[in-house]
Amino acid sequence: MNRLALAAGLAALTVSAAQASPDFDGFLGGSSLQVEAPVMRPPEKYMYVRPGEKTKLYLRMFPERNEGGGTGQSLTELEQGAAVKLLKVEGEWAYVESDQRQYDDTAKSWGRIAGWVPFSGLSADAALAMSREAEDPTGLREAFTKKAAELVGVPYVWGGTSEKGVDCSGLVFWAFNQLGYGGMVPRVSKDQQRAAQPLSDAGQLKAGDLVFFAKNGAVHHVFIYTGGDSIIEAPRTGASVYVGSLAQRISGHQALFGDIISTLGPSAGGSSAR
Repeated sequence: MNRLALAAGLAALTVSAAQASPDFDGFLGGSSLQVEAPVMRPPEKYMYVRPGEKTKLYLRMFPERNEGGGTGQSLTELEQGAAVKLLKVEGEWAYVESDQRQYDDTAKSWGRIAGWVPFSGLSADAALAMSREAEDPTGLREAFTKKAAELVGVPYVWGGTSEKGVDCSGLVFWAFNQLGYGGMVPRVSKDQQRAAQPLSDAGQLKAGDLVFFAKNGAVHHVFIYTGGDSIIEAPRTGASVYVGSLAQRISGHQALFGDIISTLGPSAGGSSAR
């Protein structure tokens, strides 16, 4: 094989490798050689909000530099230790997806909030992650279960969301609404389940988590876990909100478990425990 043929073969091999892998590094010569630049894949990994003087980062709609030195529009706040999915990095800014959710009026659905944060405020150290085993620092779990308990004895009313009557998801929605989270929590059980962080089994439940019943994978009922073996539930027409046993209630049912509290940002009314 002459040198020209060898060079051509190596160039073809090099181009093929470059197109196959965005991680390829190498040298190519020849003014007539044209190669499309590989598409950069986003770094799909989780990072965590660093501790510091300010324990919150503001998730912004635009990187600060695109706002003429301004702070940009703030979307939500990220607590110290919050996990975010890193989607891309541009200079000193990171575009991330948080576990917090918001309702999209255009799409008529709930989705996770994404935006820009200073990259320096993030760390890959998973030890910074907020633990579900930690105490309830905001008091929201205790406040939520206590608020729901105020409706024990109130009749089940299909579509109800008030002290006069509630349905299963209406009980959840009413309690959160009283604490200033009505705009952050979906109204019906199937959407509440989608908005919650899934838990693998009942052993992961903490007070304030939700238990869902499903049939053939379709969620149709929800109630509130309050700790130990206790639940609060608005069960069905003709019954009232009551306190019952988790073990007895989920026996024989397709049960799903979710943590919606960890997905919530600051309430519209300020303090959650009020």
